[in-house]
Amino acid sequence: MVVDQQPRTTIFTEMPQFLQKDELERRLMEWGRSVRRYPFFEGPISNSGVVASGNLGGAVDDLRRWFDDIEIAANDCNVPLEQYPDVAIHFLRGDLKEVMTKRREAYTKETKRSWWDWKDFKEDLKRIVG
Repeated sequence: MVVDQQPRTTIFTEMPQFLQKDELERRLMEWGRSVRRYPFFEGPISNSGVVASGNLGGAVDDLRRWFDDIEIAANDCNVPLEQYPDVAIHFLRGDLKEVMTKRREAYTKETKRSWWDWKDFKEDLKRIVG
């Protein structure tokens, strides 16, 4: 009896090659100096210090354009996709930066990953801002 055997292949999934925080910040600072647009985003803050929602008017459109800028910055700086949320947080300002930093900690703890999925980050920020 002849058994048709196919060769076994082992699939290795590569872990992302994360940039060290200092290197990431260095690249982003250089990029920020080389572009003409203002890459920072700051959402509205309520009197309680929490990001206020629904007060930005065109903020969702502004946020979409800002996400595009973040992706351009990350691509220009050779940042892995898994660190796009780190790029975004770098370019946040005010209390929104602090809020999203804390949310990253909660997300990575809950998902047991060392990074925040870019799609999940964008959805979370849209909920907070919009």
